[in-house]
Amino acid sequence: MTPHDHQAIAEFARNALGCGCEEAVFRSISLDSGRLADDPVPFARIVIGQRLLIYLVRAVPGRPWPDRLPALAEAGRRERDAQAYNRFRLVLADGDASALAPLFVAATGADEKAHLHVVPESSWPPPVLRLP
Repeated sequence: MTPHDHQAIAEFARNALGCGCEEAVFRSISLDSGRLADDPVPFARIVIGQRLLIYLVRAVPGRPWPDRLPALAEAGRRERDAQAYNRFRLVLADGDASALAPLFVAATGADEKAHLHVVPESSWPPPVLRLP
């Protein structure tokens, strides 16, 4: 990852997702693809400072969020807990956040360290958009 890519992801986490982590946390950022067994569409997986786990998930025609969101939310929360990260943020490319929030809460058990965001894909950082 280039320094520009690193900076773009850090700015996205701060500005679009409201991450208030101290600067030192942003020294380590990893980006790769993840995939759920029952969902053929990969998602971007970011880990910042071994503390913050972010899944960025594209919309898929014919696969509405209510069919996909619970499994993504549960997987992210499980990974966060297994790796001892502090927080998990699920970022969806589109949708009505107020309508999707109850599904997210049901899947995460009202976990205060798990958050749902709807951020248009056009606002995602460039290194994420280059992933398959």
